Amino acid sequence: MVEHPHKKGTYLIDFIEPNDHHTYTFIERVIVEGKEIKNEWADFTEAKSIDTIEEVLALYKKVRATDFISPDFSFQMEFGINQLSLGKASTLFYQARPFKRFEESPFEMPPPSEYFCFGTTPKEGIILPVVKTSPGELKAAHEMTEPFAWIPINITSQAPLAFRPKNMRAFLPVGMRVNTLEHNTYRWIRKADVSVVCPLIEYALIALQTGDRINIKSNGLNFEVNKTS
Repeated sequence: MVEHPHKKGTYLIDFIEPNDHHTYTFIERVIVEGKEIKNEWADFTEAKSIDTIEEVLALYKKVRATDFISPDFSFQMEFGINQLSLGKASTLFYQARPFKRFEESPFEMPPPSEYFCFGTTPKEGIILPVVKTSPGELKAAHEMTEPFAWIPINITSQAPLAFRPKNMRAFLPVGMRVNTLEHNTYRWIRKADVSVVCPLIEYALIALQTGDRINIKSNGLNFEVNKTS
């Protein structure tokens, strides 16, 4: 889970639910906005109890109070729900990592926001060339010598350690679980200036080709992505 870096007091919590056959992992998103808990995305599993959500939130705030992570940054917390071990807390802390620096939205954009983007741009947006890659074919992104927008397809496994796209400025993944906080998206969201992790625009992104140019506008809460050439 993270506190949203562009809206303090809003928390994104992902609960991982392996299914009985271990063929697919469901990740259910819960959003906490102040005192309001949005828990309606439990499409495949039962909605999480309010008590569980509040326990996870309390643990996050307890870690925040230690100043283990700089107060200038949101952080990602990994946690577990204890269902078997007696004598231990029901919500367990695993680890915490810095996420994104807190930054207020610099301009207004039309709502509603479902928190599908991170990072901000100027009001007029930024224009970048596209590099689109498939799993195992990352050379074009690694070797790009100018700032670019990366569209990886199905980034569900860890990239090789030698893969370091130094000029990647925008991260727009396509495929399974793109709007989750798992490691294969979290690490690139943290690196990119701006990220759009929205499954609702998947078809528009798939239609783009390496070499196309796009204008990305984001205030950290809402976004627009438009092809320019």
